[in-house]
Amino acid sequence: MCRQLHVIAAHAFSFLALHAAGCAAGGSIHPEYRQLKPRDIAVLSVKNETIADLGRVTFGGPLQRTIVGVESYNVLELLRGAIEEALLKAGYVIAEVKEPLPFDPGKPLLDGADRPAFQAAVLASVESWQAHETSNFASFALRYRLEMRRVPTAELLYSGTFTCEQREGRAQTSESLPRAIRRSVARALGALSAANE
Repeated sequence: MCRQLHVIAAHAFSFLALHAAGCAAGGSIHPEYRQLKPRDIAVLSVKNETIADLGRVTFGGPLQRTIVGVESYNVLELLRGAIEEALLKAGYVIAEVKEPLPFDPGKPLLDGADRPAFQAAVLASVESWQAHETSNFASFALRYRLEMRRVPTAELLYSGTFTCEQREGRAQTSESLPRAIRRSVARALGALSAANE
């Protein structure tokens, strides 16, 4: 019984620590990633699985809007840019691609099909988005999923669901949301950075 309480307490502490930092990590990397790791990676457009219009997000309390001004964000592009930035910093090459691709990176490439110039594709999707405004502050919570698929086999090299948030009571600037997303993605892809050293 005592052992179970200790385990529960440890899990609760880990959960609170991750959320206090503004990012909850949960990535899973292929056990043979170092042998399979790609050099050139295509980062595909981020899918929006919410009902929110994430292409044009504006928020902030009345006082913020008066002092800082109204900022508009494309959350999907911010997330995609953060993924590319994190991979570049980790030493990977970002492949230029024209979408839609002529094949589904989530499925093995058909025999005889032309192989693309990249060895992996990153598929990202936003699963939830919440924003809340008060008179002085704005808070947000973003949950997204990342997958890296090997090309041409569609083998899953890395995957995970992550959260990025800013709570009420913290001063916000026009860089708050982009900075929070960059930090979250850098943590999310930290395992790929370490595996590429």
